[in-house]
Amino acid sequence: YKDFFSQFDNITYFIEPKHSYSNYWLNTIIFNDFKTREEFIKFAFKKQVIVRPAWRLLNTLPMFKNNYCFDLSTAQNLVPKIVNLPSSVI
Repeated sequence: YKDFFSQFDNITYFIEPKHSYSNYWLNTIIFNDFKTREEFIKFAFKKQVIVRPAWRLLNTLPMFKNNYCFDLSTAQNLVPKIVNLPSSVI
């Protein structure tokens, strides 16, 4: 995935931070904006590749709406730009 998506200027393939190790069970790409992400999702589905947008932040779910949470501005900025890719071919 990293090699493939490196050819696109508007897509960042998420890699683990330094001093970390990922098993890449959840492969993620980050788009520059929501519109481009949505276009990619539609394109992938037409090609029968199942991708999905990022999960909703827990604090946005009805059962947690009154719970305290810290500043989530970075996560809130990323959620509309993230797509999770298939981890296998099946």
